[in-house]
Amino acid sequence: MYSSWFQFFKPILIENLTIDKEDFEYMPIFERVGGLAKARKIFKNKLDELIIKLNAMIAA
Repeated sequence: MYSSWFQFFKPILIENLTIDKEDFEYMPIFERVGGLAKARKIFKNKLDELIIKLNAMIAA
């Protein structure tokens, strides 16, 4: 289930070099699949941690 969502992260990260919770509400790629509410449901209480880790790995 996670893997299908990770495919949506790549274009955002390529374009912006970071991902934020707001991206889940405003980026069409996420809006089409349910936005922030759906992402929170999929990743449960790990979404904030995932965003922090992704951004840290890209910045490294």
